Amino acid sequence: MDICAFGLRSLRHDKGRLIESRVKNGLKIRILAPHPESIFLKQREKDELVSEGSMRDSITQLIKWLEHLKSIAPNDEDVSIKLYDTLPLDFYFRQDDFLYIGPYLFGKDSLQTPSWEYRANTKIFDIYTTYFEELWCNSDFSKVPSEVGWIYSNSFEGERINKELLDRLPIVSKGYSLSTERCEAILKAKNSIFISGIALTCLVDLRDSLASINPSVSITFAFPDVNNEQILKLVLRYWGLSEKNWKTSAQRRDDDIDAIRKKHPNVKVMMLDTLLHASYYAVDYTDHTEFTHITARHYMLNKVGQIQDFSLTERPETELFNRYRDQILMIIESGGKLSNIHDFVQ
Repeated sequence: MDICAFGLRSLRHDKGRLIESRVKNGLKIRILAPHPESIFLKQREKDELVSEGSMRDSITQLIKWLEHLKSIAPNDEDVSIKLYDTLPLDFYFRQDDFLYIGPYLFGKDSLQTPSWEYRANTKIFDIYTTYFEELWCNSDFSKVPSEVGWIYSNSFEGERINKELLDRLPIVSKGYSLSTERCEAILKAKNSIFISGIALTCLVDLRDSLASINPSVSITFAFPDVNNEQILKLVLRYWGLSEKNWKTSAQRRDDDIDAIRKKHPNVKVMMLDTLLHASYYAVDYTDHTEFTHITARHYMLNKVGQIQDFSLTERPETELFNRYRDQILMIIESGGKLSNIHDFVQ
């Protein structure tokens, strides 16, 4: 089965179980899809009159689904996807000796668009299948997700990333700098901002802006209490820091927070009694439940503040967004006393 399409949402929902059973029995699948961050994909969202980010999210879900199929296939190579960054190709769906081709029309989604059927051993079938093979084998045109730096998740803890091509992803945080998307989301807050971390080096970028936002917006900073000797040892060991370097970073963080407090009347500091697996940036939660933006920056062993740290910005209503939200709510509602909460430890 060879496919060139977007997120294949209908196929996944309607035929997902059938495809899973066929994959277990040796069905081979290859899919060409636009890169989720492609400017051409964003234009296609406008052309189909769909909400911004919906196609991106659908392709992200497709990638995750294919990871699941890989896990149940007899061989990893039986299921694969490659991403491209050009104008969207025509819809292409080959199932053994049958081929279906269709255009993408303005203002119409794929379910409203006609497709034409071609059989094996016909001229059109041969032209299109040869064309698909050329695109699939052209490493300048199509690449597997890890080769183009696309972060995706197969589990809550794991995202994969190619470090050499981080520049392709605007959501990635390099060192101490914050992405434009995250900065804009934070600075447009109307109700509340929650920022957690260790040394909170993000304040290098945000200090002056946070100090000048609407005074009615509450700002909460959360970080581990390193006056706790056990936590301090964990921080130093995990990130490979000397105590001197850590104290310098912590002092810079405290100075930045003091500078914000002098200009902004609604700043809170929460001391955590444990370490988190990631830092969080959350915006506009009303009564601690309704978030408009969450970014999680996952920590990596011995890589504090380096390019290997990366961030994942999730949109509302996705599974990962909801998990991040629940984690943040637990932090807020606990007042920082997390070590004895069974659900948090789990």
